Amino acid sequence: MDRAALAHLRHELRTPLNHIIGYSEMLIEDAAGGDPAALGPGLRQVHADAQRLLTADQRAAACRCRSGRPRTPVGTS
Repeated sequence: MDRAALAHLRHELRTPLNHIIGYSEMLIEDAAGGDPAALGPGLRQVHADAQRLLTADQRAAACRCRSGRPRTPVGTS
């Protein structure tokens, strides 16, 4: 994978991860305030960001397969 593609992939992973972190913090605060109805929009955003991460991972896996490199199991480097 060339440097530009790797940089783009890293951006595609970092952006939704930051959203997940921010929204989860907000959801925790909302839950502490006792308003469960306020959680819906945040939960939908968390779901959308998780889908983006899954898609980015699938693209990375496809690139690894085309390059002939084996897939590294999660938690190893």
